[in-house]
Amino acid sequence: MIYIYSFLFCIYFAILVNIRKDNKKVFKGKTEKIFIMLTFAPLFVLYAFRGEVGIDHQSYQEIFNVVQYSNLKELPKLSDKIEIETFFLFINYLGSKWGFGINFVYFICSALTFLFIYKAITYYDNERKYFIMSIIIFYSQMFFSGLDAVRQIVAIAIYFYSTKYISERKLYLFLIWLFIASLFHSSVLLLLPTYFILRMRIKPILYIIISVAFLLLSKVFTPVILIESVSSIFPNWKYLSDIYNDVQYGETIGSVYFIHLVTSSVFLIYQKKVGSNNKEIIPINMYVLYTMLYPLISPFLSTKRLLYYLFIGICLGIPFGIERLKDSKLAKYRLLISIIYGLLFILLFLSSVKSGYSNPQWYHEPYKFMKQ
Repeated sequence: MIYIYSFLFCIYFAILVNIRKDNKKVFKGKTEKIFIMLTFAPLFVLYAFRGEVGIDHQSYQEIFNVVQYSNLKELPKLSDKIEIETFFLFINYLGSKWGFGINFVYFICSALTFLFIYKAITYYDNERKYFIMSIIIFYSQMFFSGLDAVRQIVAIAIYFYSTKYISERKLYLFLIWLFIASLFHSSVLLLLPTYFILRMRIKPILYIIISVAFLLLSKVFTPVILIESVSSIFPNWKYLSDIYNDVQYGETIGSVYFIHLVTSSVFLIYQKKVGSNNKEIIPINMYVLYTMLYPLISPFLSTKRLLYYLFIGICLGIPFGIERLKDSKLAKYRLLISIIYGLLFILLFLSSVKSGYSNPQWYHEPYKFMKQ
């Protein structure tokens, strides 16, 4: 139940942030900032002060245990040995030397995660017009993944922030922030091509054809083929070789995927209403590319997690896409459409909570706070 209480707490303060009178925000300045902080507070607390929560908790505990018996000079060699980024090991080292334990690592990662998610949302939605929807979507679609992928959720948040430099066409700053994100998870470096892709205006007909083709191809294609090609270029990248022994999923294509496919296709159909230089095109394209690639990439846990770098764009991609309908025949239904999608994501969130109870091996339920 703690996840539901936390969700309600977040939404309550997100509503206060979003309240308007005569089309003007009721709460501004310091009051608005306090409400924003309180919106993110439950998310931060659940991430930072967890006990034995999340599929990967034991792995992170083992990393911490190894680091606490190492000295500072040994960290680079240890990084090569266990294939964990040196900077992340350094955070573990500080937590060990200062006597804070593994929760110091969770605390730092959580603080960075929500700092950069806040900065990204603020950049794209400075007026907070879509703040409620963004929080609902994040909680529904990304929250539980972040409980598991501790390092990667930091890299995802930093990458999300770095996309502002795609919009601003500042490649050098994008590369700098991509490098910073790679200090937590090197997989983010695979997102370098998105600098050139996310600015493009994607033709809806071509998108639909490719998406359907990928859907059909997914019946015979696995990511292993692509992994083999990339690993031949980077033979020493253990992250790629480990995927061969990765968790595999069964049927990953269901009704929710087709909702995303239809939604993303409609958003592209109405993209002619905005210019290609409009910054809102970035999160929308992140969302539509995620949907297109999902059938091919989702069967493996690690490759599915790669898609999270794009999937976080859904937090703004959905509300921005709905806004594209304002000059169409669907304009008068935008509020209704927003409510329907909001309810859909709330149902998906409740489904995730239920799955936590049904799958105790995920270590989401019962939630445990850190031991004293």
